[in-house]
Amino acid sequence: MKTVITDGFAVNPGDLSWDWLKKYGEYEVCDIRSDSEAAGAIGDADFVFTNRIKIGEDVLAHCKNLKYVSALGTGYDMIDVKKCRENGVEVCNVPGYSSASVAQLAFNLLLANAFDMDGYRQIIRDGKWTGTPGFQYQVNRFTELDGKVAGVYGCGAIGMRFARICQAMGMKVLATKRSKTDGEIDGVRFVTPDELLRKSDFVSFHCPLTDETRGM
Repeated sequence: MKTVITDGFAVNPGDLSWDWLKKYGEYEVCDIRSDSEAAGAIGDADFVFTNRIKIGEDVLAHCKNLKYVSALGTGYDMIDVKKCRENGVEVCNVPGYSSASVAQLAFNLLLANAFDMDGYRQIIRDGKWTGTPGFQYQVNRFTELDGKVAGVYGCGAIGMRFARICQAMGMKVLATKRSKTDGEIDGVRFVTPDELLRKSDFVSFHCPLTDETRGM
């Protein structure tokens, strides 16, 4: 059996070992950076792991030995799932990948919208924080999050982690997902997408990129 990692540099800059794959046969880690290189790099491999390189019709047409394709993360929009199924190729992802880090990043983006840290830093550098006639606070954005409403669009594992961070800051949380638009879980109230967009002060999207959600 042969495994190919198409763009391993994207998730492993060199501080981790891929050698655990040896128990499944030979493996090769590629540094390809263009979709056009994928078919040639994969060749007669049985298994493929990809981060951003697309696995679609061209790869499937040239790589007849392919049996399994996996995304090296939660999103798998770079894989043509329909074509893989038509060719009997199993498709997987890593649903628990980096959930805490992604939720943390999402909340940092919320904070960046609520509080202009760079603006306050500049006030200090300009000597305008104190000691000048009239404080400068009013020229910078500051929104107190306590009591505000965070909307979580697509409330899976990452969405729920994000929701808990929001709750810790005193925010109310509304959520919606395809399989649940009512009821409550751990203080998170589920509503329809329209209600979530109407009532939220901040909205964070945690749904996968599909034909249904593309361009949302």
